[in-house]
Amino acid sequence: MANQNGNHPNLEELVTRAVQRALAQRGEANPPHPNHNSHLEEIKKLKEEMEQLRKKQAGYLATTTRNILFTQEILDADLPKQFKLPHVGEYDGKKDPEDYLARFENAALLHKYSDQIKCRSFLTTLIGPAQQWFNMLRPGEIKELKDFSKSFLHHFASSKKHPTTTFSLFAIKQREHENLRTYIRRFSASALEVPMATPDLLISAFMQGLDTKDFLKSLIKRLPETYEELLARAEKYVNMEEIQVSRAAVKRERPKSPKNNRVPSSNSGMGQSFQPALLGEFTSFTPLPMSKVRALQICDDWKLTQRPPWTEKGPQNRESDKYCHFHNEYGHTTENCRQLDQEIERIIQQHSELKNILTRQEGYRPNRGQEGRSRQRA
Repeated sequence: MANQNGNHPNLEELVTRAVQRALAQRGEANPPHPNHNSHLEEIKKLKEEMEQLRKKQAGYLATTTRNILFTQEILDADLPKQFKLPHVGEYDGKKDPEDYLARFENAALLHKYSDQIKCRSFLTTLIGPAQQWFNMLRPGEIKELKDFSKSFLHHFASSKKHPTTTFSLFAIKQREHENLRTYIRRFSASALEVPMATPDLLISAFMQGLDTKDFLKSLIKRLPETYEELLARAEKYVNMEEIQVSRAAVKRERPKSPKNNRVPSSNSGMGQSFQPALLGEFTSFTPLPMSKVRALQICDDWKLTQRPPWTEKGPQNRESDKYCHFHNEYGHTTENCRQLDQEIERIIQQHSELKNILTRQEGYRPNRGQEGRSRQRA
C-alpha cells in the first residue's frame, strides 16, 4: 500500500512495522521470562522472522517494478469476466508504431476493455527494446492510455513507415526479361500504398514503365478509362506471353537431330557396333526402379549400348510428338521401345556389376573408375 505521500513503503519501513507488530503480539501473549536463555531464544526467532520478511519484500519489488510505473487506479482495475488478451502479436520496436497501436486499439474496442485494462494489456505485448523503454519510464507517469500512446509513438517515431508517394509509381519500370504478369503484380502492390492516386495517374505511371511493346501499342491507340479496365485488357497479353514461353520450352526439350549422321564408332562415346538382341531372345525382364531413359543413359556411360545405326538424314517422322532415344527417331516413345527392353536385358545378363547399379533404388553418378573399367572391357 502507498503512504501518505503517494509513494510505496520501502524495505526498512515494512521490516520495522513487522517487527513492532511481532513484539507487541508476543508481549501480550508471552510476558518476558526471567530465564536468560529463553530471552535469547525469542531474539533468535525474531531475527529469523525479519529475514523472511526481507526475502518477501525483495520478491515483491522484483515482480512489481514495472507495475509501479502505472498509477494505483490502473493497478486496482478489475479484469472483466472471461478476459482474453488481444491477438495483435508482439512489438519489438521495429514495426510501424502507429499501425501497431491502431491494431491494438481496434482489438481492445472489440473486447470492450476499459482504459485501465487497455494499459495493462498493451504492456504484455512489448518485448525486447520496447520492454526496456517501458522500464525506463518514471513511476506514475502513465495515468491513462492516452499518456501511454503519446510516449510510445514519440519514442518509436524512427520506426514509422513513411507513405509511398505518387512519384515512386513513376519510378517502377518493367525489368529486363520480366514477364508482364510479374510487372503488373509489382506495380499493383505499390499502387495500393498510394490510396489517393487517381485512375489517370495510375495509367500514366503504368504505361511509362511498361516494356511489353504489343500491349503498350494497344494502350496508346485506345487509352483505358480506369485502371481496372487496363488490367482486364492486360489479361489476354499475359496469356499470350505465357503460351509463347511454354511453346519455347517444349522446343528446347525436344532433342535435335545430330549434325553428323554417320554411324558412330566405338570411340565416339555412343557404344559398340550395332548387334542388337533379337526381339524374342528374352521373354522376361529384370524390374527397374527407374525410367528406361535413365537406364539407357547409364548403359551409355559404361559404353555398353549397341545402338542401331542412324540414318544419313537423321529422324524422319518429325510430325509425331513421340520420340525414342534408343532409335533417335520419332514415332514411339523410349518407354514403349520393345527393342530397348531386349538391349537392356542383354546388358544386365552379361554385366553383373552394372545389374547392381540398374536395380538399386539410390541414385547413380558415373565416375572415372567405372569409365576406365568399361573401356578395359571394350
